[in-house]
Amino acid sequence: MSKPQISFYNLAWRWHFYAGLFVAPFMILLAITGIIYLFKPQLDPLLYRPLMVVEAGHHRHSADSLLA
Repeated sequence: MSKPQISFYNLAWRWHFYAGLFVAPFMILLAITGIIYLFKPQLDPLLYRPLMVVEAGHHRHSADSLLA
């Protein structure tokens, strides 16, 4: 029996499929991190509110006492 001939077209599509399976998770990761980076200004107040907002304290000092 002779081996069936594998055409270049079928071989190229098979390699293209495997390359897509290998690259797709990396591209999805890049897309997700890009979206997070794009919306970072909107997410910062939600995630870091205690660090960005400081409530006024009870003890106040005058500027002269702070300078001294």
